[in-house]
Amino acid sequence: MSTARKILIADRDKAHIESLTRYLREEGFIIDSANTAAEMLTLLGTNDYTLVLSDIDLPDSTGMALLSKISKLQNTTKNLIFMGNNRKTDLMEFYRATGRPAFAKPVQSTVLKRLIK
Repeated sequence: MSTARKILIADRDKAHIESLTRYLREEGFIIDSANTAAEMLTLLGTNDYTLVLSDIDLPDSTGMALLSKISKLQNTTKNLIFMGNNRKTDLMEFYRATGRPAFAKPVQSTVLKRLIK
């Protein structure tokens, strides 16, 4: 049985998913990915994840709506929500509304490494 931890990456940007997947697999993680909130929620309903990395602006849902749905599906999942385009006001607004950190994309490997340990 593998001791690797499993991570779900949900992002509308396929190139960003590929970049994160490449890095995280090198770090020993098993990766699943989704491009929409619907795909993400389906995967969460059928798999256990150590961590969920999600864009807060998926095509079919917002990060705040997703937090509620994710916590109902997996109470033990640690969630890291991030977004692109360096919209710092949106990142701060998200943090104030949810108490969850949000990071500008692309998430640097050094930051990601610190967050997943």
